[in-house]
Amino acid sequence: MAYINRIVLLFALLLVLASCRRSHVAAIKQSMSLADSFPDRALNILDSVRQQKVSDAEQPLYALAYTMALGKKSIEVDDDSLLRIAYNYYSKLPNDSLYGRCMYYMGNYFHRSDSDAKAIYCLKKSIKASIALRDTNYWCNALRVLSESERYTHPKRSLAYLNKSIAIYNTYSHAIVYNKLAFANSRVLYYAQTSHYDKARAEMNESLKLAEAYGDTTILADGYMLMALIETWSENGKEAVKWAEKLWQLRREVRDRIVLAESYSLSGEYEKCVQLLRPVMQGKDLADAYKAYSICQVAAVRKHDEQAILAYTDSATNTLEVLFRNSLDERNKYYSELMQKSSEKRDADKRMLIYVASIVVLAVIIVLLVCMWRYKRAHMKKMQAIELDNKNKELALQQQLAEKGAMLHKVENPIRTSIRKRKSLIPKSACRRRIFDTKPSSAFLR
Repeated sequence: MAYINRIVLLFALLLVLASCRRSHVAAIKQSMSLADSFPDRALNILDSVRQQKVSDAEQPLYALAYTMALGKKSIEVDDDSLLRIAYNYYSKLPNDSLYGRCMYYMGNYFHRSDSDAKAIYCLKKSIKASIALRDTNYWCNALRVLSESERYTHPKRSLAYLNKSIAIYNTYSHAIVYNKLAFANSRVLYYAQTSHYDKARAEMNESLKLAEAYGDTTILADGYMLMALIETWSENGKEAVKWAEKLWQLRREVRDRIVLAESYSLSGEYEKCVQLLRPVMQGKDLADAYKAYSICQVAAVRKHDEQAILAYTDSATNTLEVLFRNSLDERNKYYSELMQKSSEKRDADKRMLIYVASIVVLAVIIVLLVCMWRYKRAHMKKMQAIELDNKNKELALQQQLAEKGAMLHKVENPIRTSIRKRKSLIPKSACRRRIFDTKPSSAFLR
């Protein structure tokens, strides 16, 4: 039985070694811990993991970690192909520690995709899970995005969510100044989008004082951009240009260029607006190009330039069509790759099943052969034992016969000796006479 156990253990070990592969869970979790403070390092780790091929079991964790790192870098992803993998997995595990975070990022994606009903559902689930885990950071962020999702349908409820998020985060022991100002700016944006421009300006001025005292150029640039947007939406062209130019001196990203061009359009500086947006219209980012064409179209309308209006309208329409077509192509490509991957997975599962079945059958055959060999060996030992026992019995019997013969010989020797002695006492003549004098019996006569 010990041999069979060893063989079975050996085959089980071979099966485990054949089916195992390198795990990337430790590296992925390390990137998640670095995402808050060092998102670039987290993305580098995840890129190196992706090059070594992530297994199907690690895909949800990898997808969520990559989405978190992109979110910490303020990179908005319009395609949900990666996040959907994490959502399909973690949405079925409400007790998992990453459930709340996954629902937050999915709700944020639905909000940016104008699917506010789905966004509200995901964000409420995220809030519930974050409260249970005491994850204040994601709790407050979920409240903030939930406020944005209900801004135009339930403005009062939206403001209540926003005030709650600000109050909770201000009492958070690990709160940082950047996030405090970001939450305060969210309320400024709420007032601006709901046409409460005076309240927006008042709170924005307070935020700018804190940002200048803090000395972070990123926070200060965000404040200038928000102030320029407030003045643009309130159609105060001069103030909009003032704040947008301050923003442009501090930071020169594409979004800042668009804000400055929009302020120029509002103030009637058509040439500056077009010149500023020309690199954006010629760029590869179709979404930014569409915004640029739309701003130039509005500027042409303000200038009453019909030819420019038609040109920018056609360009904006064509760009939007290409943008939608590319998005549709990417989605079709994603689903075709998903179907292909699922087919390959089924084939791989079949091959693995055949492989495992072959190993099991081979193991059973070997076990049967070992059992037969052990049975034959035991049978031969049994026959040898029987043969040896018969030989021992035969030897014992011969020994008994020899002992009996010796005893009989000892008994017969005195009798023979006495007979010989008696024969020696009888004369030979008497013996002869007796023999010849005897008459035949009548039974022998005719």
